[in-house]
Amino acid sequence: KPIQCWVPQEFTRSWEEYAENYCWISNTYFLLPNEQIPTEEIDRFKKRHIC
Repeated sequence: KPIQCWVPQEFTRSWEEYAENYCWISNTYFLLPNEQIPTEEIDRFKKRHIC
């Protein structure tokens, strides 16, 4: 799977799949393990992409 999300324990499997699919198409961006999450929205916007 391209994305794994931590979801509330109450989520059913179908809700978890929905959340993961939504995350995959909505505002995803790549960071290396040693990179910090950009604090400025414009910097996050520049990193957005889907492989």
